[in-house]
Amino acid sequence: MFFQISEEQMKAFDAVTAEPISKNAAIQKLLATKSPWEA
Repeated sequence: MFFQISEEQMKAFDAVTAEPISKNAAIQKLLATKSPWEA
């Protein structure tokens, strides 16, 4: 897949992806839950 973005858009994308992931209780709960095949 190929898409073209401007330099300004690339800088904005880099800024967003460089930020640390915020704490998300729902994601933490999901990742802490065993898979059905592990239970």
